[in-house]
Amino acid sequence: MPHHGSSLARSAMTVLQPGFEGTEPPPWLRRALAEDGLGGTVLFARNLPDPGRTADLVARLRAENPAVVVAVDEEGGAVTRLQATTGSSWPGNRALGVGDDPGLTRLVAREIGRLLGAAGITLDYAPVADVDGGPHNPVIGVRSFGSDPGLVSRHTSAWVSGLQETGVAACAKHFPGHGGTVVDSHRALPTVHASPRLLAERDLPPFRAAMSSGVRAIMCGHLLVPALDPDHPATSSRRIMTGLLRGELGFDGMIVTDAIEMRAVAARHPPGEIAVRALIAGADAICAGVSSPDGTSVYALRDAIVDAVREGRLPEERLAEAAARVLALSGWYAGNTAARARAAAGTGARAGTESGTGTETGTAETRTQTGTQTGTQTGTRAAPGVKAGMGTGTAMRAGSGTGRGGDGPDGEEIGLRAAHAALRVITGDVPSKGSRPVSGPVLSGPPLVVTIALRGSRADATPPVNPAGPTGRTASAVPAEPLEPTEPPEQTEPLEPAKPLEPIEPLEPAEPTESMRLGGIADALADVLPGTVEHTVSARAPALPDLGGPERPLVLIVHDVRLHPWAGEVLTQALALRPDAVVVETGLPGEPAGAVYATTNGVSRASARVLARRLAGGE
Repeated sequence: MPHHGSSLARSAMTVLQPGFEGTEPPPWLRRALAEDGLGGTVLFARNLPDPGRTADLVARLRAENPAVVVAVDEEGGAVTRLQATTGSSWPGNRALGVGDDPGLTRLVAREIGRLLGAAGITLDYAPVADVDGGPHNPVIGVRSFGSDPGLVSRHTSAWVSGLQETGVAACAKHFPGHGGTVVDSHRALPTVHASPRLLAERDLPPFRAAMSSGVRAIMCGHLLVPALDPDHPATSSRRIMTGLLRGELGFDGMIVTDAIEMRAVAARHPPGEIAVRALIAGADAICAGVSSPDGTSVYALRDAIVDAVREGRLPEERLAEAAARVLALSGWYAGNTAARARAAAGTGARAGTESGTGTETGTAETRTQTGTQTGTQTGTRAAPGVKAGMGTGTAMRAGSGTGRGGDGPDGEEIGLRAAHAALRVITGDVPSKGSRPVSGPVLSGPPLVVTIALRGSRADATPPVNPAGPTGRTASAVPAEPLEPTEPPEQTEPLEPAKPLEPIEPLEPAEPTESMRLGGIADALADVLPGTVEHTVSARAPALPDLGGPERPLVLIVHDVRLHPWAGEVLTQALALRPDAVVVETGLPGEPAGAVYATTNGVSRASARVLARRLAGGE
């Protein structure tokens, strides 16, 4: 039944973080913020076609409710909202992990924080703190810093510190760890097959590190973890959310759910029930990325929460606690205005010290040396259409400090340095000799670029599920003790079977998805080698173009080709015709292929520019 004006209704609205359609706040959203106490909203690329107008949009939201928590997914790399039309200026987590310079990771996160802070964003649903548990994970992949818990922990800590010292709140995700799954939670419910001891040693250390760095929020994943709770996904598991995260780990910040329209949970319960179960389990904020055009779906969530309180399922004090944590995060943001101003000016910041509610992270000067050479004078012979040449050229060096204007490297340089540190260029399929670093320029002239594989994750796909927005341009640790889960609450119910789903379209659409287009590799090559031509191959249109002969270099771009059998077949066909081709893998590296094999360890505008310079000029 509808509920209007009661304190319960306002508390229920406070814990909601819905998305909306369009580039202007719709009337229902303005009313919900101004009159009904809506506590948050989440922005997607569909709301932000013009990055220059983001601050204006957020200002209009804050005009209705100054305390609104404005959230966004800005991970760097393939998952970007504010730079969705151009590609991220900064590589994502895997590139940072390959470079393994926590100081540089902190600088990258700081630059992302400056971008978000200038736009008025409260909360970044980042960093991904998941440890990569294997090559077949379809949704984490290059979004993870790596497969070593120690490496992931130190970079998670650096990322949290760098972001929050700009006065923007970080949110480590996806608790208790999505890296060991083989199912995308946007599509179905993944199961983490791991013992309590493995979870404690592999998956939990990065979240502990985030908490030690003062992370303001943690996002729970829609994951079934039988070792912790065999009956409930983490989102609705009191054992995991309250017993483990709150009790054993001691986290007292805001817990937010992953988007509740994701099929891992939406296939089992209606939205209101998902929200209620999450709040009972211990969540404080409900992310609902897709809302009805008139906002009725948001008010239905409110009513379901209020009804659950009145029916005795959801204790009123639990709802009040959740709302208080949302308001506490909003208060932390309001108390760090000066930190955002210092970050915008390029000076040091100590976020959290003004309001007394944060962690003093400091801004000690950071010196990094990330100019790892990708090749040496090995005498590697170039294939036809591939230049032999000098060494890898100038190493990129990081300056000291974290400012601009002479005080340190600017954001673009930081992104290029991080991308350079992650790039690897080696010989490809030479079984008898093994792969070796390739020195000097690789391309003898403007190439034909064929993009083969498309990203299979919904995390960087288009609406309606957790959308990343419009596409871009085209050219033509110490072992821990085993966990002891607490008893589940009486008011929860066992996991219900999934409802039958309508058939869904394949993830590889006829047109390139954002993550491949945002790589911008063909565009970047065209900038340095005018005359570059691009052709895109998809699952629906897998026919290769005329690949020509060795007089014109061929570049084949794939992304996580191991996850797409059709793409592997097309790649094999192309290499049979043109074994001299250069293969570029923008996802997780696999078996080297082609005459030259380049790996960027992620998708970003910075990665594309560094790759293009390396292939064309050896730098």
